[in-house]
Amino acid sequence: MATMEMGQINSSEQSESDPESETVKSPELYAGLTEEEARQLWNELSSPYVANADEKFDLLENVLLDMRGPDPRIPQYIKGLKTVHILQQIELSRTNSEEDVDSYLSYLPAVFANNFVELTIDLFELPPEKATEMRDLAGQVAVEVDTLTLLQETRPWVQESIDTGVLSPEDGELVIEAVTGLKVTMPGEDRTASVKNSTIYTEDFAAPEKVVSPESVDSNIPEFLGD
Repeated sequence: MATMEMGQINSSEQSESDPESETVKSPELYAGLTEEEARQLWNELSSPYVANADEKFDLLENVLLDMRGPDPRIPQYIKGLKTVHILQQIELSRTNSEEDVDSYLSYLPAVFANNFVELTIDLFELPPEKATEMRDLAGQVAVEVDTLTLLQETRPWVQESIDTGVLSPEDGELVIEAVTGLKVTMPGEDRTASVKNSTIYTEDFAAPEKVVSPESVDSNIPEFLGD
């Protein structure tokens, strides 16, 4: 999505048949930015390392509104982008406590991925091949959410069995792998918890100790994208 051409974003481009299009004019501004500056802002916000992210997302929203008019889908789209930004931060600073995985799942329910993808396809009228690519990714996210949810349901009783001596940590890890398909390392002496073989992540999965997020993001995603 960060590589989307600005031509797809800007629906107000002049026709080639417009005689004025051959006249050299000052660059058209969108919320005070030229099209090139808007493209740079778009690319900047594709990174988790953004200073004053909340202000810049608000600026991008105004740019899109200037380009496309008062479309009510645009504020919803910007809220979705802010959530994606949070998920990028989570991926960079993840641990593997049950609380942190719960926090991660609260930002990435399957309904968010599916609704955000459909909103993006509809808003920017993406070509079929791009729409298929994005829907495939949403399907992978749904599998990821289901797998991690199953992990969260399985891990407590496996850990209890380990704590009571019914299972060794190694046996508990085999049980979790059999149930979820994930290779895990259960916490213990000289052992650090980790999760491998996630359907999306190539590195050990864990959620963050702390995420600094844009102030205006709602944590209950379905409220603004699930309707």
